[in-house]
Amino acid sequence: MSNEKILVVEDEGIVALDIQTILEDLGYQVPVAVASGEEAIEAAAQMQPDLVLMDIHLEGSIDGVTAAEQIRDRFNIPVVYLTAYSDEDTLQRAKLTTPFGYLIKPLEARSLKSTIDMAIYRHQIEQELKQSKEWFATTLRSIGDAVIATDEIGRIRFINPVAETLTGWKQAEALGKEIGQVFRITHEMSAAIAQRLGTAEIPTENLVETPNERVLIAKNGSKIPIDDTVAPIGGENDKIIGAVYVFRDITSKKATEVLQKERIRLETEVKERALAEAEIRRLLEIETELSEFKSRLITTISHEFRTPMSVILSSAELLQVYSDTWPEERKETHYQRIKTAIEYMTGMIEDVTLVGQAESGHLEFQPHPIELVDFCTRAVEQMKVSTGDRHQIRLIPHTEKISAFMDSQLLRQILNNLFSNAIKYSPQGGEITLELTIESEPVTTNLHHPASLVVFRIKDPGIGIPQQDLQQLFESFQRATNVGTIRGTGLGLAIVKKCVELHGGQIQIESEIDKGSTFIVKIPLQTPSYDVILDEL
Repeated sequence: MSNEKILVVEDEGIVALDIQTILEDLGYQVPVAVASGEEAIEAAAQMQPDLVLMDIHLEGSIDGVTAAEQIRDRFNIPVVYLTAYSDEDTLQRAKLTTPFGYLIKPLEARSLKSTIDMAIYRHQIEQELKQSKEWFATTLRSIGDAVIATDEIGRIRFINPVAETLTGWKQAEALGKEIGQVFRITHEMSAAIAQRLGTAEIPTENLVETPNERVLIAKNGSKIPIDDTVAPIGGENDKIIGAVYVFRDITSKKATEVLQKERIRLETEVKERALAEAEIRRLLEIETELSEFKSRLITTISHEFRTPMSVILSSAELLQVYSDTWPEERKETHYQRIKTAIEYMTGMIEDVTLVGQAESGHLEFQPHPIELVDFCTRAVEQMKVSTGDRHQIRLIPHTEKISAFMDSQLLRQILNNLFSNAIKYSPQGGEITLELTIESEPVTTNLHHPASLVVFRIKDPGIGIPQQDLQQLFESFQRATNVGTIRGTGLGLAIVKKCVELHGGQIQIESEIDKGSTFIVKIPLQTPSYDVILDEL
């Protein structure tokens, strides 16, 4: 159950009360709902909520966008916008406030919860990333040695206070200069590396600890004997994206034993800094993935919701105007149109939630004993009921009974999505088959039972899939290029793949344009830990 504190900013009292009720039913705390931007800023200061739901259009001297900007700047609280419509200029202003999401009114509990949870999670990640960056910069500034960091072509990007003191260069003067202009040393090898750092011809073996007893020539011309280390900063694919210089004044030389211990300490610190950089890169990758997922999610939902929302609106308006004069049959037609549109939107939200759970590692896998022939028979019968006589759906089992240990909920997702795709992209009256077989693998389990796979082959006579599209179809929001006007979100096959992988299985596609497709799912029939249980079925 959620326990986050939410501030609702909505100038329509009935809407605000409805939102507050939904949030409280979902387990959130909603201490207050306010109706203006000024009240929102004051309430945010007093209650420090975990998130603000902000209506873009508000009465008063400041609108929701201005209020959101001040709340972000003053209190660092994430904001999700609420809107029923908005002009382009307002939307552009809203984007500049870096909101954590948009919700279209009227609100639906599931989408509201998923948007809030995603926004709070993203805000937490951003805060952790900010703290990591601040920690890293503070560490470099506060260590006792001089540190200079450069980019891939040897221009200075960072210089800490100790390095400023030894070189005589302030950071404001040194930033952007070539390393050789600031870090001037008399040793030939170090000078060459300093001047040519980052070019392709520099061998990696040169970017290591350099010999001791070099002399640093400071800005004022004074000479300081130093002990220094230069190491590369590695990026992706082993590409060198810069270097870090660590050096110190050894005018008052310590004993050999002390110098040796200090060298070991410096090497350890460099390794720790490398780990810190790796962690920052990892957090940046997570942030990039979240941002891309959110962007695709908003685009898809906005596009896919437009048609069913139009259907609901038009049917509701017609029923409101003509309900007293229309016959029951005609009214029932519009009721069914509204129901179908709502079911479509609900299904899409459920798909988005399921993909989100899979991406975050929260999709549960709860296997239990299943008799697959009976399970698939019931799945086929349900599909027949839902499609009527528009398609022929047939089960072809190659054995009378198959005992397995699987998650029935995930298996139902696999079959329902594959059947739905087959029906959607096949001509009316076409035959769709589910073939069920058992295959043996050339390996055995720890208890010496032959390892087996159950193979589901769902074949349709549909439009087929272009070869160039096959690799990307299992990614979220990806669809084949030949679907034309057939509606879809591009989430079904992504859900199937996640469910199959949780079972330790794999999925393949065989397809030919205008002749149909066959989806082949192979899942281990049993695992070593469940052999004894299955033997007793």
